[in-house]
Amino acid sequence: MIISRVYFVRCGNGIKIGTSTDVTARMDALANANPHPLILIGVIDGGVTVERLIHDALSEYRIHREWFHARKPVIDLIDRLIARGPEILPGFRSRERLKVADLSAQQVVAKTARDIWPHKTAEALARITGYSTRSAENWLAGHRVMSGGALISLIQSDVGQVFIDAIRKAATTIRAA
Repeated sequence: MIISRVYFVRCGNGIKIGTSTDVTARMDALANANPHPLILIGVIDGGVTVERLIHDALSEYRIHREWFHARKPVIDLIDRLIARGPEILPGFRSRERLKVADLSAQQVVAKTARDIWPHKTAEALARITGYSTRSAENWLAGHRVMSGGALISLIQSDVGQVFIDAIRKAATTIRAA
């Protein structure tokens, strides 16, 4: 299973709080798109569920989307998260729930694709979506996010209902947890 991490990056008077399965690659992408120096403050286990809890806890300091003012309360919470983990967040339930809740639709699609096509999974995805085998390999590895167009092609295919059912089942499991 691909593990998502929550990262904290400082740039001037702002701190970006985001998620990635490959923080090094994400830092490279951010650095390429930013003319200012970036400093990786730290990383903790957790995906979008933990990220949302952090964003909610710091909402009054939000600059825009995933960027927050680098003020003392923001820095203090980040320091505590790095030292003690996401368990300190209001609304955090348990690691087991976190693992289920952080299973993204893309991870469900990847698992389902491997179940349907245990051999040459990437080739089958590429054929159905019209994208390259390399793109499909990146989706399966969690290195790239499947585009909306690729997902639509997959859902409209002969096996689309299997993927819809798998995503629906994962969402039901999250609500029940």
